Amino acid sequence: MTSLALSTFDFHGNDIRTVIIDDQPWFAGPRVAELLGHAQPARRSSSMSAA
Repeated sequence: MTSLALSTFDFHGNDIRTVIIDDQPWFAGPRVAELLGHAQPARRSSSMSAA
């Protein structure tokens, strides 16, 4: 059975939404890209995949 929980992760004082799936964090891609300073974060995250 897959366990699922919502949480937030603090990155240098900025909140990033996360979903914890089977004890592994999954981050909101557009927000991560935005905080890393990427232009057009929504577009950038569409090319990301799970490692």
